[in-house]
Amino acid sequence: MANICMCTLTITGDQAQRDDFWEKLQAQEDSMLKAYEHLTINDGGYGACMGYATYEDDKIMIPIDSKWGPPENLEEISEMFPKLHFFMTFEEASNGVFGTVNATDGVVNVEDMECEAFQEKYNETYKEEKGILKNDPWEEIKNYEFSFDHIQYAPWDKLETLFVKRIPYEELPVYMNEEFWSDSANELLKSRLAAGK
Repeated sequence: MANICMCTLTITGDQAQRDDFWEKLQAQEDSMLKAYEHLTINDGGYGACMGYATYEDDKIMIPIDSKWGPPENLEEISEMFPKLHFFMTFEEASNGVFGTVNATDGVVNVEDMECEAFQEKYNETYKEEKGILKNDPWEEIKNYEFSFDHIQYAPWDKLETLFVKRIPYEELPVYMNEEFWSDSANELLKSRLAAGK
């Protein structure tokens, strides 16, 4: 089974070509759009699946799920609509694939990014969740529930370290054999046990 790469394609530029592109999308089955015929990837027949597209504020936005990485045929689409700019963000967290694609008139630029840099720039939920953890605001985060869709991006090292910091000393022995994901949490647990506080 393939890993899903979540992409968001934003299309801006010449209004006449935007309208033409939008009309071609709308001609497809229902409002749950099938893949535009050129938005596929060259991986032995697997295609890209589109979600609900929107057209407002002079831009078209299309969520796309593809296999393992972003669709590879933006060059062809951008040649068909040379006055449009195609900008796509993509993330496939299982294999650490993150980045952006820019395409205009057949010229394509792909930028691979590190996970945290990508999330900081393009993921509003990640930025919100990270902001809640800033400066150790325990009262704010103790009942905070991370959204399931973005739980993989939660700053677990900070959460676990914060958890170990808040364990009452008399309860620390319960966690003596616990192995946290975070090295900083494991070190803090050992140092608190050694220091006796």
